[in-house]
Amino acid sequence: ELYPYRIIAARWKGETSKGSFIAAIRIVADDRSGMLNHITEAVGALGINIRSMALSPMRDGQIGGLINVEVPSSSVADMVTYNILRIAGVKKAYRVNK
Repeated sequence: ELYPYRIIAARWKGETSKGSFIAAIRIVADDRSGMLNHITEAVGALGINIRSMALSPMRDGQIGGLINVEVPSSSVADMVTYNILRIAGVKKAYRVNK
């Protein structure tokens, strides 16, 4: 190496101590009893940690908001999104950049 003083360690935005990162997933779903429970079960079934969740009532009997999950890779974040989309009453679930 000709210039070792120019080498710096890379740090990724949102990185956690375990080498995973936080993925934000936007959700729109029917506002019905047990929906929050179904969402947490869908995420928990993959062994994924929910870091935060904020869902609020919207118009037309729906709820919407953001769920932040700790995932080891982008493909796992896609699996979480897919599991959420499979819940009856979920209209939209997609990753967003924070």
